[in-house]
Amino acid sequence: MQYNIPQFVDVEDKIIGPLTLKQFLTLLGGGLLVFLFWSMFKVSLYFFAATLPTAFVFMMLAFGKFNGRPVLGSIAGLVKFFFTPRYRVFIRGAADAIEVKKRVIEREQPAAQQSKDQTNRMSRLKSLAYLLDQKAAEEERLIHSGGIGKQWLDKL
Repeated sequence: MQYNIPQFVDVEDKIIGPLTLKQFLTLLGGGLLVFLFWSMFKVSLYFFAATLPTAFVFMMLAFGKFNGRPVLGSIAGLVKFFFTPRYRVFIRGAADAIEVKKRVIEREQPAAQQSKDQTNRMSRLKSLAYLLDQKAAEEERLIHSGGIGKQWLDKL
């Protein structure tokens, strides 16, 4: 049994001509605001001063895209960003407290144990470097002698 898989789910349906429902309602709200300005100011300099920015904002809301998404979808995040409080608290003694804790930790570890740990780490590091050098030298020898191809054929 075959099922239809919906495609283009991120594309909104064009309901009113070439406009989606959100675009139509946004433009309708802008048109009502422009009509309100016309009824208040008639055709005058005030009418154009109020109408042009308003029309631009509503056209941007209806048709604009920001990072590939409609501007209207980003408005909620923008409003949240501007109206939520952001606190930066400076505590003067915090840096000093961290340094004191480091000093206490260093005092708790005996100096002999620190030197033992350090020499133990160095010996492990030297042995690891030795092993890697031996492997590299062996691979180098096999490559130059042509032994790698023979080894692979022997394994097969």
